[in-house]
Amino acid sequence: MDMNFRTQASKQLIRFAWLVEIIAVIIGLGISLAVAHSGWISLTSGSEADISTYLNVLIAAAPFILIAVVELTKIPLSGAAYYASRWYWKGLFTVALLFVAAVTFETMFNGLERQFASIKHSIDTQMDTLTNYNEK
Repeated sequence: MDMNFRTQASKQLIRFAWLVEIIAVIIGLGISLAVAHSGWISLTSGSEADISTYLNVLIAAAPFILIAVVELTKIPLSGAAYYASRWYWKGLFTVALLFVAAVTFETMFNGLERQFASIKHSIDTQMDTLTNYNEK
């Protein structure tokens, strides 16, 4: 392979990697907004909001905001692992990269689980209505 092809391919791979990371960050922020919104709804139903309500909503959303920020470290960590000259630095950056990848997996799993719970809740509500109707 010639060097020009490798340069072009590496630039495209870096752009694609950043695109994937930006999408992962947007998903993480979306989950944090969903958690904050559902927390707000459940905490304010039937009562007025006070400072503890705001703090509880913030605390519920904060881990997902943090995960979204951590997502942005993957590409710099992989670059550091690639360019590190000593084996222990390569190992440290690789372990950190694997940890961040596990965090990404957990975030995606959480988002899918939330979607499944939402669908199941709507089905259960309809099922309860149907069961009550049939019992009458």
